[in-house]
Amino acid sequence: MDFLRCSNFVCKKLIFLAALIGVISRIYLPGPAAAEESSPSSLERIAAADSVLGTALELMEIPSPSGHESRMAALILEKLRGLGIMAWKDDFGNLMAKIPASPGLEKVPPLLLAAHMDMVPGDKKNPLKPIRPRLIRSGGVEWIASDGTTTLGADDKAGVAAIIDVLSRITGKGPGFAVRHGTIEVAITREEETTVQGAKNLETDRISSKYALILDGEKVFGVVWELAGATEVTIRLHGGRGGHSGIDIHRPDNVNALKVMSELDMLIPQGVVKRNERGVVTSINAGLVEGGVAINAIAPEARISYLVRTTERAAEETLLREIREAVSRVERKYRRLQKKFRIEMNVNHILPPWSAKSESPFFRWVQKAGERLSGKKISPLSIHAGAEANIYANKRNAKGEFIEPLLLGVANLHAIHTTRERIDWRSLIQGRDWVLGIIRLMAEL
Repeated sequence: MDFLRCSNFVCKKLIFLAALIGVISRIYLPGPAAAEESSPSSLERIAAADSVLGTALELMEIPSPSGHESRMAALILEKLRGLGIMAWKDDFGNLMAKIPASPGLEKVPPLLLAAHMDMVPGDKKNPLKPIRPRLIRSGGVEWIASDGTTTLGADDKAGVAAIIDVLSRITGKGPGFAVRHGTIEVAITREEETTVQGAKNLETDRISSKYALILDGEKVFGVVWELAGATEVTIRLHGGRGGHSGIDIHRPDNVNALKVMSELDMLIPQGVVKRNERGVVTSINAGLVEGGVAINAIAPEARISYLVRTTERAAEETLLREIREAVSRVERKYRRLQKKFRIEMNVNHILPPWSAKSESPFFRWVQKAGERLSGKKISPLSIHAGAEANIYANKRNAKGEFIEPLLLGVANLHAIHTTRERIDWRSLIQGRDWVLGIIRLMAEL
């Protein structure tokens, strides 16, 4: 054919241009999107791969935003009682359960398995919108994700599913042989994502365990043994005269609360305040600002709220003292202009900081079981955030002992609290096996 006939020079030019176009397309054109599977058969395949996955998918299909956990609680309670386990709901609506030790293992230290049943909704206007899990492939990994219009709720239904599946196996009602164990107790709480009131109201005087595994981490084989506390600092400026922004603007005694608040905020640290070898120790963030009545009015009052996080109470007290001194200094300055002007500072300790006891054998047991399974060294983590572990560590059990928690990741989660949330389903199997390994190891003591 004629179009195949060309001089060597022309052919070489054409070959060069074709190669150049190929290179450019590889550089500038996007590659193929992550393959997705959303058919029911693909999820059925995952559910059939392991019992913990079937349970997780069933739980994740139910929306359970904080304050709306009743449907989820009913399903979990049904599953626990279906295993022949003594399970009940406390006065706050948390779920609790207890499994007596295997014969001959009554002296093994009791172990509490804890998680939370609530989730952050992806659509605040419709928090009970149905969740439709799907399977996606990204980065060479198969993930369970939502359809992109809601969160998935893998935080913390992965933890709840792991607990249910572990209980099915130690009672002999699940796959495999029954696992011999010491006394196992369970707490599945409400409202963790908003106020941690579930953990705060948990009836720990009905719990005999000194050691607790809080299954609410984001990475499998991750062990957190230090969490920051949270303290809200609210500063209210009030007593200003107010007035018209034109007619009254010339008055020297007309203090603008918004302007004063801005000046005060410049005297207060922002961001990281202290670090150590483990990371951030103390930080402060200005999160909420309110004030003024209209654009053409001099603001008579204003309010600014900060969140202080720290793993060291002493460092927090130093920061709070610095803020109080700044408040006092600015208030004195402006009260000279307007006697009724006031600046008030309110401190609300939301969560206490928590650090695990370094001499406790509990971490060594958890570490050893994880290293047996993963073949990798497990090191403790410090996270500059709070969780239910902060609460458990400050509560006493039925014996009057302080509970010693560790925060564990039982699955690899990505983009939690967003509509992009997803879970590596294979990692959940590993996380479940890790918890079983800890129970087995403690039974060998």
